[in-house]
Amino acid sequence: GKLELAREAAALTAQTLADPDLIEVIGFSSQPERRVRLQPASNRASIAQSIARLAATGGTQLYPALDAAYRDLRGAQARLKHAILLTDGQTQEDGIEDLASSMRADGVTLSTVGLGSEVNRGLLETIAGLGGGRAYFPLDAHNVPQIFMSEASRHKRPSAVDRSTRAFEREHAGFLEGIALGTAPTLGGYVTT
Repeated sequence: GKLELAREAAALTAQTLADPDLIEVIGFSSQPERRVRLQPASNRASIAQSIARLAATGGTQLYPALDAAYRDLRGAQARLKHAILLTDGQTQEDGIEDLASSMRADGVTLSTVGLGSEVNRGLLETIAGLGGGRAYFPLDAHNVPQIFMSEASRHKRPSAVDRSTRAFEREHAGFLEGIALGTAPTLGGYVTT
């Protein structure tokens, strides 16, 4: 179910992060609950145990959870600060747009992932836009872990990588026919997309 996918998304994100990167997981219903308090990703065993204990409690109070994430991230010693909001429910709480704008102004970006037909698409698109992130509405809930992983890696490193790099063909592509990448010179850098 959706809870298992949320657990898997959090677990894969934690594995994707480098040891000194910080991670926090907040579950929310009527009250936010810090399932994994903000800590280095190197604490992999305890983080994995905490994520495995995530349970569905019902209710969708986004504002208190987002506010808790904002307060924790705002005070964190980190160069990049990014939150991902995953929800499968409706909400019409006041102040969420203002909160997303405040987060962005304080250097905390926000992306949203809405699951199922019950989500408030307009709100999730609006707050992701205000928060400087992206809004995702996967048709297949099984794509959620991949979204979390790509978000984690996209926000983890700068788009321009200035170092000597070799290009190679990972999957066959017709447009590369006749180009000997194996003997091509090294690149001085690349831009991730």
